[in-house]
Amino acid sequence: MIFIKDDLKYDTNKMEKVIEYSEIYCGNTIKRAIYRSKKGRWCRLSLISGYKILFFGSLSDSEVKEILSNRDIYTCEKYFGEF
Repeated sequence: MIFIKDDLKYDTNKMEKVIEYSEIYCGNTIKRAIYRSKKGRWCRLSLISGYKILFFGSLSDSEVKEILSNRDIYTCEKYFGEF
């Protein structure tokens, strides 16, 4: 999928999928995936199951580091170095 945000193009077909995870919010399961571009930009796709609503958002390094450190420390260290 291709998204444009802040005049930047994000093509998830060409980006590396770093992690997939799920969260429960207000009784709904939200499936999320974080992608990284070759230029080092991050984005997240979120799908609310049951509603089939897809959200796209760009992420900063610090946001990704926080998410990864809480879910997959080895992947976090791969991209941000050892703690």
